[in-house]
Amino acid sequence: MDKLDYAILNFLHINQATSKIKAKTRTDMLDNLKMGKDTLYRRIVELIKKKYVERGFTEGQRHAYFITETGTTKLQEAMGQ
Repeated sequence: MDKLDYAILNFLHINQATSKIKAKTRTDMLDNLKMGKDTLYRRIVELIKKKYVERGFTEGQRHAYFITETGTTKLQEAMGQ
């Protein structure tokens, strides 16, 4: 885990993407995070493997993602809370 991974988790947390229905798309994330499309995709895949992020409902053809309770705990640990 590095700053980019925590930036993704933080974005999802701040935007209350905490369930399938509230999930945010990669486009939403790209508009707010300073990283490339491919980098974001690779990072999300790794966060899913670690159970910090899950896929939400799709929006048209776009996949959406949300932070899990495990991801929220990991983020809070990193922030010293």
